[in-house]
Amino acid sequence: TGAVHKTDSVAQQAQADATKQRTPLGAHFFSDAAVFAHGGTPAVLFGPGDIAQAHTADEWISLRSLNRATDLLGKFLCDLP
Repeated sequence: TGAVHKTDSVAQQAQADATKQRTPLGAHFFSDAAVFAHGGTPAVLFGPGDIAQAHTADEWISLRSLNRATDLLGKFLCDLP
């Protein structure tokens, strides 16, 4: 949306803490987050696994990936204003 929302900065910090990646990443696929953002509602998209495996016949995620995503979501929710 151009303007950084408080949710964005909380999500970026949670991502940086969990992954050591300091630069926000974009997605090379469509999600409903784009529709929300276009309508002016802040949206954050994250989750476990690899998008290349998502919605396939043999979709799976590792427990490590699930645990990391759980930690990231918990931090994100606890840090919201």
